[in-house]
Amino acid sequence: MKQVIRIPDNNEKQEKVLKPIEFTYIHGLKGWVESNRIKPNMFQKIVYLGKCLDDGDMFAGYENDCIEILKGHLNDGVY
Repeated sequence: MKQVIRIPDNNEKQEKVLKPIEFTYIHGLKGWVESNRIKPNMFQKIVYLGKCLDDGDMFAGYENDCIEILKGHLNDGVY
């Protein structure tokens, strides 16, 4: 399994949950689109951007010279 690249946040607690990343929304041309079809293993690299107060866990997924912005659940951070 791969591990996300985390941008450190010294104020954030690290809780150990043995569960892979889950994506719930992807940002498209018309805004956020709900999607349970987007799987973390579809990306070459995933960067955890942090926890947004409004949107929850945010990610950047890199695939074939494209960057997708996603919302979801970090869980254990593995994919």
